[in-house]
Amino acid sequence: MNSRLIRHQVEIVQYGAAQKQFNIADAVEFWLFEPPVDEQAKIADYIDRKSYRFDQLVGAAKRNIQLLQERRSALISAAVTGKIDVRGWQPPADSAVATGYATQMEAV
Repeated sequence: MNSRLIRHQVEIVQYGAAQKQFNIADAVEFWLFEPPVDEQAKIADYIDRKSYRFDQLVGAAKRNIQLLQERRSALISAAVTGKIDVRGWQPPADSAVATGYATQMEAV
C-alpha cells in the first residue's frame, strides 16, 4: 500500500469531513500492474538466489560470533586460572584498543 499508484488511488476514494475513511471495498477497484508470468518467474528466481546467499552470509556470521564468544570465554578462563600471564600486557601501538587504553590510563 506504499506505492505511489496505490497511495493515489487511496486518496481518491477517501471521504469524510472530520476524519478520512477508507473501506476495503474501495481497494477492490484498485488498478495493479502485473508483469508477465515468465518475468515473474525470473524475478522469483533472482530473489530466491539472493535470499539463499544472504542466508549463507548470516549463518557464517553467526558461526563466527559463536566462535569468538567461545575464544573470549577460553581466554578469560585461562587468564583467571593463571594458565596465561597477562601482567604487563600492552595492546599494539597501532590498535584502537591502545588509543582508548592510553586515554584511560592518563585519566587515572
